[in-house]
Amino acid sequence: MRHPAFSLIFWSFALTLLWPSEAKGVGTDADTVRLRAVIVPGYTTGSPTDLRIDSVALVLFQGLSLDDLLSQSTGLALKDYGAGQLATAGYRGGAARHTVLRWNGMRLNSPMHGTVDLSTLPVSALSSVRLATGSSAGAQCGSALGGLLDLETGMAPGPAGHQMELRGGAGSFGTWQSEGHFRYRSERWVSQSVFGHQHAAFDFPVQHPALTGYRMPDLALRRWYGAQDVGGAAGTQGQWQASFSGTGTTRQLPPSLLASDQGEAQQDHLLLGAAQYQRSIKSWQLGVRAGWTEERIVYTNEQADLLSDGRAHAEEGGLSVAKSLGSRWEWQAQTALRREAVVSTGFEEPVRVWEQRAQTSLQGFLSQAWSVRLDVLQDRYDQAWMPIQPVLRAYWKDRQRGALQVQASVGGMRHYARPALNDRYWYPGGNLDLLPESGWMLDGDVRMGWKTASCQGHVQTMGWLGTIDHWIQWAPGAGSFWQAENLASVKTSGAEVRIDAERPVLAAQHFTWYVQAIYGYTHSRNANAEFLLYQPGHRAAAMAGCRFKGYSFGLRQQATGWRPVSRDGQEWLPAYALLAADFGALFDWDDWQMQAQLSLDNLANAYVESVVGRPLPGRSVRLQLILRRNRMAY
Repeated sequence: MRHPAFSLIFWSFALTLLWPSEAKGVGTDADTVRLRAVIVPGYTTGSPTDLRIDSVALVLFQGLSLDDLLSQSTGLALKDYGAGQLATAGYRGGAARHTVLRWNGMRLNSPMHGTVDLSTLPVSALSSVRLATGSSAGAQCGSALGGLLDLETGMAPGPAGHQMELRGGAGSFGTWQSEGHFRYRSERWVSQSVFGHQHAAFDFPVQHPALTGYRMPDLALRRWYGAQDVGGAAGTQGQWQASFSGTGTTRQLPPSLLASDQGEAQQDHLLLGAAQYQRSIKSWQLGVRAGWTEERIVYTNEQADLLSDGRAHAEEGGLSVAKSLGSRWEWQAQTALRREAVVSTGFEEPVRVWEQRAQTSLQGFLSQAWSVRLDVLQDRYDQAWMPIQPVLRAYWKDRQRGALQVQASVGGMRHYARPALNDRYWYPGGNLDLLPESGWMLDGDVRMGWKTASCQGHVQTMGWLGTIDHWIQWAPGAGSFWQAENLASVKTSGAEVRIDAERPVLAAQHFTWYVQAIYGYTHSRNANAEFLLYQPGHRAAAMAGCRFKGYSFGLRQQATGWRPVSRDGQEWLPAYALLAADFGALFDWDDWQMQAQLSLDNLANAYVESVVGRPLPGRSVRLQLILRRNRMAY
């Protein structure tokens, strides 16, 4: 009873401090400014080819981590080291380093290892998740061969008032979580707070053929997280937003399944902060932003002896300017300065580097159907100039013919990526002789959309082709250690199909439905016909559901092809498919709402290994109860 009692005390204290005062009258005085979304030019600009995670998926995965959402809602392939452990994403045959994560304009990829642990980012603290791919991603951040995951915590405009939401859940394998959301809107500013706690024992049976009757021992997870966003209008032409987020995670790591190594404990601390301001001056859009990240990872053994202590922090600031050039063209320019520092038990002294980036963009309409965008990026890293990275993309949009609209685009980009600090210096697998990656990629897509009175949706087909030299890969080396290496002339190609359709919500009493599906195929080999490790050739995800009078039902399916774990492809992890079901009910009482969500995951109780020797749980159940109070002034 210790944990529930502590949660009750915590939420009682939090409600006392954070309960917002009731909104006053909302007149329409002359000085009233309606809030708009805070958008800094060049940093959050999207593309028609981008995939934005649907609000249905964001609701279903509230209380879970970002890796759970991405594995079942996108074509991303996750490399998961076990329940609640490190999870990284790969896309289009690329490694985790090739997928860039941005949080409110701040790049999250660690200067230590170049990746992001997706399991440390709670979905509840995010309001938007967008996936940009190919040359669209390259135009927005560069060096994103796999893609760009853009995470935002901004608050959508709405009527003045406040909203409170308390969420509690419990599930299989000792899993439970509690969470609170507090939102307040006035005519000129918005505030949103999220606090939560997760716990899991993960004492589940292992279905490995060589380990009959074995259960995972000493595997546990405990996590606290919180986020605060505040934004508003500054005068009649200015907007601002500040965001803060923190996560603290303690993991009890199990001994190896096939050896008798000691168990370890891992503590992760991740702190994020970002602020941005935008102002319109006649035909100019000016923006300024600043952000910082702080990450610490500590490993200890069962005797609590320190094994390693790694700390990394980064500060980043930037300026942007955009101007309309007549009615058809727009010019953008931005510059950013970033400082990274890493302190680790593996380094004799701290490693510090500076990075500068300049980018200019020109986009406009050639005709009613054709538009183009040219981006030129230039980096300076640790006092050395990097090669210029041009990105060119052209869009074609056919005029709508009845219910059908057809669009297409084609683009090309130059890829250049330097090794991460761990690639060079991590003991004992670092390689000081690593060369930077360089190459090119072409991609294109065709999109068809339709909209009728009873149904709307679209189908999108994409393809890509690229050649990357000096591809950086970690592979088994001497002894049991993995080492960083360069692969010569990696050729990657593939295709992806996205489909979504829904019946628009006309009224609460109407029957509505939705269908979403993604399938991707990737073929990647190097000049010696060697396989890229852990990269599946096939990846698919699908969601379908319906709702009627506050009741909902949904099915989720994800499938992953076999994944090679040796260069010659003779050893691999088997393919798998996981089916899940969701049941929900929503009840209204004046200003109050109560929502219940029951999820059944891995219905077939399939055995899954995302990494060799790191099993994931089998069939599980999760129940969430949500209590929501809205007090809005209309």
